[in-house]
Amino acid sequence: MPDKRVKVRVEHVQKTFYERFLQALRRHTEDQNQKFVIYKAHAGLKNYPLEVRSIADLKHIHGASELLLFYF
Repeated sequence: MPDKRVKVRVEHVQKTFYERFLQALRRHTEDQNQKFVIYKAHAGLKNYPLEVRSIADLKHIHGASELLLFYF
């Protein structure tokens, strides 16, 4: 009888941290324009398929601007 296959998923810890940080930042921001910029960065981060290991990796994500890099 063949062994049962196991599917292993890698959890992106740093990526999850940045996603939660952007969600909290968006909740506490009052400016609508700033909220939209944060929303675009969050959507780009969710669609980014690779692990985010450093702040420098955030530059490769669509929607993350220099203003958001200031917060990190």
